[in-house]
Amino acid sequence: MTRGSIKEYIEAIRWRYLRGKKKEKGKILDEFTQVTGYHRKSAIRRLCHGNQPK
Repeated sequence: MTRGSIKEYIEAIRWRYLRGKKKEKGKILDEFTQVTGYHRKSAIRRLCHGNQPK
């Protein structure tokens, strides 16, 4: 996946992740890490905080 498509994917699933219960969040993280190749902790940071500049 390209960086642009990953950003679009993050925006598409962020709302679902933030509103989900613990089990649902785990499934979303599993899916996200398989699709993008990110580590779980990086995926959590991306889904919670988005693409904010440092």
